[in-house]
Amino acid sequence: MKNLKLATCLLLAFLLVFSTMGSASALTISGIEYTSTDVYIDEETHNLVVEGYFSNVAAVTIKGISDFSLRVLDKNKEIVAEDSFPDKKLEAITLAPGEIAKWAFHFDYFDIIDKDFESYNYEYEFSYMYLPTPQDNSVKIFYNGKKLNLDVPARIVNGRTLVPVRGVIEQLGAKVSYDAKNQKVSINNGEIILTIGSKTALVNGKQVTLDVAPTVINNRTLVPLRFISENIDCNVHWGSNAKVISIVNLQ
Repeated sequence: MKNLKLATCLLLAFLLVFSTMGSASALTISGIEYTSTDVYIDEETHNLVVEGYFSNVAAVTIKGISDFSLRVLDKNKEIVAEDSFPDKKLEAITLAPGEIAKWAFHFDYFDIIDKDFESYNYEYEFSYMYLPTPQDNSVKIFYNGKKLNLDVPARIVNGRTLVPVRGVIEQLGAKVSYDAKNQKVSINNGEIILTIGSKTALVNGKQVTLDVAPTVINNRTLVPLRFISENIDCNVHWGSNAKVISIVNLQ
């Protein structure tokens, strides 16, 4: 394992807010992220439970996550709880680019009056190892850790990723229809409506301005991936160095 390198990631000055309402907060350290999906008190054990997942959008394979410590602060930045999590199973995780791993952290005992988790902040510190991975300069898209097969390559336009609407969006579980006469794309029975060449979209009947307009290239309709993914309740993680996009929906 001579090529194995140790990357220590410290984030004592970075605060993240986890929400119990399903919105996620992500911590990005050199391409590895931990995103919370739920925070709650276990009624039987009185444990504080932070559920979420690790995702890798780096250009390397991640392994050996260790020395993970978590500090919980209330809205006044007072420490509510802190602990470290030396877990052999956590150390055994290996994540290639685009892959994810579900993980939950349990505080042994958590007894507080203020259970307004939306106001909580968190500080992290952890280490991991990584192995160099063969480089691929194309845009790679993963859904829940599995690579999507694209019949037309994704394109980056003005910093936004455009993807073939049927080749990708349908793989995310969304229904897609196309009105060729009016050049409109309808997703999930009209919940989202986009018009080719227009930066104005409709989401549940309300106008939304896009950063980049849908377009047609080589007879294929390409639409902005992040905009659609987030509007069908997915989390999107982007690794610019590796050109890896990780889309996650664990509901």
